[in-house]
Amino acid sequence: GKVGASAAAEASKRARPSIPLSVFDDHDEVEVHNNLMNSYIYVCAREVLMLFSDNFDYETLDDFTKGMLEDEVMGNKIHAHVLRNEYAARVTNLRIYDSVSKDVVCRWTYPFVPDNNLGGARYSYQRGNIYLDEGVVLEKAAVLYSEVIVGRNSRIGANSVVLNSVLGNNCVIGSGVVIEGCYLFDNVVVEDNCKLSKSLLCSDVRLLEGSMVGRGCILSYGVHVGPQHFVKPHTKLTLVRDDDDDAFGDDDDDDDGESDDVDDDDDDDDDDDGAGGQNSQWHDQGEDDDDDDAA
Repeated sequence: GKVGASAAAEASKRARPSIPLSVFDDHDEVEVHNNLMNSYIYVCAREVLMLFSDNFDYETLDDFTKGMLEDEVMGNKIHAHVLRNEYAARVTNLRIYDSVSKDVVCRWTYPFVPDNNLGGARYSYQRGNIYLDEGVVLEKAAVLYSEVIVGRNSRIGANSVVLNSVLGNNCVIGSGVVIEGCYLFDNVVVEDNCKLSKSLLCSDVRLLEGSMVGRGCILSYGVHVGPQHFVKPHTKLTLVRDDDDDAFGDDDDDDDGESDDVDDDDDDDDDDDGAGGQNSQWHDQGEDDDDDDAA
């Protein structure tokens, strides 16, 4: 019991930030923030790049920065600028991709908003942060709720519902479809009575009639699913075969961050995906678990 309590206390002590007293001596005012996000924009002297290339012990720029600041002999300093009225972010995973995309749709990045039509698009803005490009067709009783982008020449069928989602160009959505919190790239086809939740579908994906896609799924380019097939939450489907599955599959499955209910039925998924077993699950060993709920 004492050992556990001592270890917890030591971990808590390490987690506390340490501010040198000299900081208060050198400055009249000191601000402490816990609500800032790194934009990954760095301005540095050319000597810094040389130091980074010469120090092989530093795997990341964060390690290098910490090491340089702790080197009292060199006397290096770092300055930070806090953006208060501007917007800057670097997309490094699907969770940040989702967050930045929502900021764009909700116009927090103005003037970089869809209806400014950068890159040749011709979006029109409608109430509720809805953006429609040219040639969009909404059939009878099709409903677009708030925060929706629909790309050029896309069609949404009768009695379908789309909310908090982005649809690319030339997408075809059937009747009775529900799409919530999803990202569909170009040329995606979703047939009648499909349901999608918080997932990402790459270009040329096709969902056959009655398919359902659980939250956190990623369907790679050209994947076909269905009919009447349920893609389990956090599943990643691709047409690319992993040739090393037989040799290392058992070990990889334990460490790749996927939930057990996805991995246990790999064979069933391949046989019942409506595409003759062409799809295979993708297991990225280096991916952050946070990405599973990104979409």
